[in-house]
Amino acid sequence: AIFFPAKYGLIKEMFGKEKLPEGNGIVQATTIIAILLSSVFFSILFEKMIDGSEKSPGEMLEHIWPITIILVIFAAIQVYLTRKVPVIEKGDESLKLEIKKYIRFGYVKENLSLAFKNRVIVESIIGLGLFYGIAQVVLAVFGVHLEEVSHEHNTVIAQGIMAMAGLGIAIGALLTARLSKNYIETGLIPVGVLGVVVSIFSITQTSSIYFLAAEFLLFGIFGGFLLVILNTLIQYRAKEHELGRVMAATNLVQNIFMFGFLLLTVFAALYHVGTGSIFISLSIIAVLALVYTLVTLPQFLLRFIFKIIASCRYKLNIHGVKNFPKDGAALLLGNHVCWIDWMVLSIASPRRISFVIERKMYETWYLKPIFKIFGLIPISAKASKEAFKDIRAKLDEGRIVALFPEGAITRNGHLGAFAKGFELAVKGSSVVIIPFYIRGLWGSRFSYAHKKQKDNVKRRQRDVGVSFGKPLPDSTTANELKKVIFELQIESWNRYVSNLKPLPNTWLKMAKRRGNQLCVADATGTKLSNHKLAAVVKTFAAQIEQISHSEQNIGIVMPASVGGTIINLATLILGKTIVNLNYTANSESLKYAIKKADIKTIYTSKQFLIKLKAKGIDIEETLKIANVIFVEDIKQNIKKIDVLKNWALIKLLPFFLLEKLWIKKCHIDDTAAILFSSGSEGVPKGIELTHQNFMGNIKQFVNVLNFKDDDVI
Repeated sequence: AIFFPAKYGLIKEMFGKEKLPEGNGIVQATTIIAILLSSVFFSILFEKMIDGSEKSPGEMLEHIWPITIILVIFAAIQVYLTRKVPVIEKGDESLKLEIKKYIRFGYVKENLSLAFKNRVIVESIIGLGLFYGIAQVVLAVFGVHLEEVSHEHNTVIAQGIMAMAGLGIAIGALLTARLSKNYIETGLIPVGVLGVVVSIFSITQTSSIYFLAAEFLLFGIFGGFLLVILNTLIQYRAKEHELGRVMAATNLVQNIFMFGFLLLTVFAALYHVGTGSIFISLSIIAVLALVYTLVTLPQFLLRFIFKIIASCRYKLNIHGVKNFPKDGAALLLGNHVCWIDWMVLSIASPRRISFVIERKMYETWYLKPIFKIFGLIPISAKASKEAFKDIRAKLDEGRIVALFPEGAITRNGHLGAFAKGFELAVKGSSVVIIPFYIRGLWGSRFSYAHKKQKDNVKRRQRDVGVSFGKPLPDSTTANELKKVIFELQIESWNRYVSNLKPLPNTWLKMAKRRGNQLCVADATGTKLSNHKLAAVVKTFAAQIEQISHSEQNIGIVMPASVGGTIINLATLILGKTIVNLNYTANSESLKYAIKKADIKTIYTSKQFLIKLKAKGIDIEETLKIANVIFVEDIKQNIKKIDVLKNWALIKLLPFFLLEKLWIKKCHIDDTAAILFSSGSEGVPKGIELTHQNFMGNIKQFVNVLNFKDDDVI
């Protein structure tokens, strides 16, 4: 009674609001695992101490008294650990315990009145009470039920089956923590209640010990969903200085429910009600709770379903959820990329959203009833003023409304002109505006991207980002809003690019995937497919590794050709830095660049140097300040069997193995290349470009250029 409110109050202080589900998941899982382990440990210890022989209570106490010492030691450790808990916020020292007030239930009344001020807290407390009450009855009558349906009298087996529920709660608690990464995933409440209904009902239909164990495991998993989410909602909604007393009220109500349900069980036993009937009664209670959650939380259930569906195709990264107000109205404004923006926003938002939708779609007869349930607002060019009145009405009710100020889905992936209509909806309302930016949906099948880009996107899981900006005042203009969303766009791209794989890893993955498709060709008539290029690159890399094993910066003087591509890629997969030297620069500038980049070896082509000489560019003597290696000489040392072996490997091995075997590990922030200026305005300037620079440019120009099938680089 004392420990529970203090512990659950501290979770909020120690983990913070954003990580409340994670904190509750860890605490719930740890608690249940501790209960299960201690039950097993002390049961085994008890059985060993009494030797299995018949003993009187007095004789039994003589044998098992050492258990008391172990328990006292554990309690002492607990006291020691509680002293180690950091004091994050000091308690109110003015509060004193008044015995008379306590005896008259004054504190109980105060605590309950604090808890019952908030509807969400009340519903969560009742939900927890119902679950604990149902669970208590299930555990109380299961031993008898097992005897009735399976004729199993072994208490160890009964205890083992029921222990599966505890294991399930631990699993469910940790799953909930994972699924509630950015906000409290309230969509798990109806899922949890449905799971409890199904698992309780299935227990009545099963006699197999193994199936019963599986059903108890599921009962625990779904119960874990409820315990973590409902406790988190109470902690989140309770005021900071009232949290301990609200948790005390929660604990009291839970125990009243548990005691009440056990009394009903006693009456059922006295009147010889069968365990099957008791389980059915529990199922009916759970069904009523399910109906209530479906009526009150339909959007959150759909959000959870959307999240599961979307996770199969998209990797969703959400940022700035803390910018949402806990209560009160807000207008969400941002870019419109494709037809499923609403779904992605629903997944990303911690609160229910009323979307503004095109009237033509809203009027679809079979969708209109659903749209009404979810509070969607129709809008059209002809009746926009009426729509903005409806938006204002929703905001006055304290709702979250989402509107796309561009008025239409982008045709090129970029931000369009922002209409000023939203300014009318919020002007003088003191409603905050939450800007958002959606990245990564351009190129999906639901966007207006060209077929080529959609086909490329189709082959991989998409990384989608939703960024919410800081709240803006109701006086924000369309131009000011667009500027803020541009800034969100830059932040979103920076986050995305910083998490990409380095250049060689990304190239090899695409080469593996695209197989026999033409990859590179040049004026000499050489053509290589993706797999052939990869095989040749790996073979050349082995030769370069032998020659330049201890060197980091590798000089390259090659034309833009198949050969130049091979040398650059072979150097990159070795984790080295490529320095493509500017052969048109004067001799002094070239020498300066070689020395500045600490280049010991330069890879070039005899044929290329001859062609340069014919054009009046003679750099052969200049290059001799380093060790010059000709690709023609490397080619002579390469055996066809080595190329064939590497070709077979890229054909047969999965990418993750190829990546480990072929590519030396490097970081996205490592320097991939050094470029030197011509030196026309003094000494050449060396620019270090990281893998992140390259990958960012690639991803961005792919977005900008919007490739078609007949485009060639």
